[in-house]
This record gives sequence, structure tokens and C-alpha cells, in this order.
Amino acid sequence: MGNPTTVTLALLDAVMESPDVRLLYHGDFDWPGIAIADRIMRRYHAQPWQFMAADYRWAVAQATERGTPQQPLTGRASETPWDPALSSAMAETATAIHEEAVIGRLLDDLRRRR
Repeated sequence: MGNPTTVTLALLDAVMESPDVRLLYHGDFDWPGIAIADRIMRRYHAQPWQFMAADYRWAVAQATERGTPQQPLTGRASETPWDPALSSAMAETATAIHEEAVIGRLLDDLRRRR
């Protein structure tokens, strides 16, 4: 997703005005992604969507099983108030996992939710 633009935030602001809207959030399992997630979750009271420590561990295991080259986790560590175990797991494993690596799992979840 990258840092949300002003237009993206304006759109989310408008959508979130409805009391019937609930925002779920998933992002990259890297430190910049965690910082973005924290800002979005705080601003919109969004809930994490497959963005917990167990999801991260699963993604790392899948990458290892597939032989995907490991990307090092770089940058400044961030807390994950929605799941403190997530930042600990990321610091321990020191592997970045981007959304593209888990897209199949996310799409499967969306299909089940219909």
C-alpha cells in the first residue's frame, strides 16, 4: 500500500463517516508497513486482518517452505499495540514479508467472507 496519500485518507475519512462501515487492515510485515498500519488502525479504529503474530509466523514458514529468498527486516522497529507478540516475532525472525507473498491467503479469505 505504501504511505496513504491525501486523496486516500480523504476517501477513507468519507467512507468511515458511516456507522455501518468496519475497516479491516492488512499491510506489509516490515517496519515501515507496521508504522503505516499503526497510523491507519489508530485513525480509523481499524481491526487487523491476517496481521497478527500467528499470520506473520505462517508467512515466514511458507516463504521458507517455498524457498523464497529471505528479505531482511531493516529500519526502525515499531510496536504493534494490536498484537505485541507481532513486533517481538518480527524482531526475533528479522524477515520482511510483503503482501504479495500472502495474496493467495488474503484472496481465499475474501472468497470465504462472501
